[in-house]
Amino acid sequence: MVYAHDKVLVFSIPILEDLILVFSTESDVNVNSIVTRIIDYIKSVEPELKLEKPRKMVDEEKRRMVINLYDSGITEDLIAEQMDLDINTVKILIQEPII
Repeated sequence: MVYAHDKVLVFSIPILEDLILVFSTESDVNVNSIVTRIIDYIKSVEPELKLEKPRKMVDEEKRRMVINLYDSGITEDLIAEQMDLDINTVKILIQEPII
């Protein structure tokens, strides 16, 4: 997906199953060339590629709140809406143990 606004281009590249990389650049670049180079690079480092799970992006207090809401019977959709989180992040947080 490519979004153009004045002098800036924003584009996204889906990677793995549920992750998206988002880039912004000057509007005069060749997006196809950049996307090809990024995808080639990701493929070359894929065996060593390690992406942090959402627990690193959400503080412990918020994770506990998500789990408490889920344990009290609140649906994942409603938790995501109330906690201002993506539904997939909520699902992963519910599955991960609190460390």
